[in-house]
Amino acid sequence: MSFEIDMINNKDVINYWNDRFIKNGVFSSGYTDKLIQKYDDNKRWNIFKREVELLKEEKILDIGCNYGPWSIRLAKKDMIVTGIDIIEEAIIMAKKKAKKASLDINFYKISIEESNFQDQEFDKIISITVLQHLLNDVSFSKAIKNISRQLKSNGKLILLESAPNKKIIEKLSHKRERTLEEQKKVCEQFGLKLLKIKGVFSFSVKWYYGVQKFHLPKKGEHLIQYLGVIIFNQLDKFFSKFSLLSSHANLKLMVFKKI
Repeated sequence: MSFEIDMINNKDVINYWNDRFIKNGVFSSGYTDKLIQKYDDNKRWNIFKREVELLKEEKILDIGCNYGPWSIRLAKKDMIVTGIDIIEEAIIMAKKKAKKASLDINFYKISIEESNFQDQEFDKIISITVLQHLLNDVSFSKAIKNISRQLKSNGKLILLESAPNKKIIEKLSHKRERTLEEQKKVCEQFGLKLLKIKGVFSFSVKWYYGVQKFHLPKKGEHLIQYLGVIIFNQLDKFFSKFSLLSSHANLKLMVFKKI
C-alpha cells in the first residue's frame, strides 16, 4: 500500500512540475514573477560564489537543473557539469541553451533518487531549492543516500534549501519544510558532515509579495515593488554575510563533506 501511495504521489509531483514548466517556461525554476526572480536568483548566485570554492575541471552534478541556468554558469567556470531534472521539456531547453553557448554539458531526464551514476563520480553535487520539493521522507532519504554514494571521498554536497531552525507549517502543497536539524540528521546518517552554513535573507521577496496585499493600481504597485526590491535585495546580500544574523534565515546555504 505504501509503495502504491508513493507512486501516486510521484506521478502528481511530475505532473505538477511539467505543468508549471509549460505555463511559466524559464520562470518555473524559481519565482514565477519575472522581477523578483531576476533579483533573487542573482542574490543566490552571488552568495553561492562567495561561499563555495569552484575549481576548474571538477566534476559537478546539478540536481533539478531545470532549463540549465546554474549548470551553464558552472560550465563557464570550466567545471565538468552534469544536470538532471524530471521535466522533459526543461531538459530539451537546457541542451539547446548549452549548445547555443558552446558549452559541453550532459543533461539527463532523471530524478536524484533514481539516478545511476557511478560510485564516487562527482567532486561536488548541488541542490538549489530542489530537495525541499521531495514531499515524503523516504524519497528524501533515498536522495541523500544516492548523493553520498555518487560523491567522491571528501566530496562536497552544497544545499541551498529551506532549513528553518524550528518546525514551521508549509502552505504550499508542492513544498516540504524540513528543519536544519532534520536535514543534518539524514545527511549524517549517510556519511555527510556539515562544514559550513550561511543563511540567505529574503526581505526583498517578502516586500514584493507583501505589496500585492494592498491591491494598488497595477502601475503603482509595480513601481513600489521595483523600488523596494532594489533596496531590500542589497540588504539581503549584506545581512547574509554575517553568520550570527543569517542563522535566523529560513533559507540556508549548507556545505556538507563526505567523510
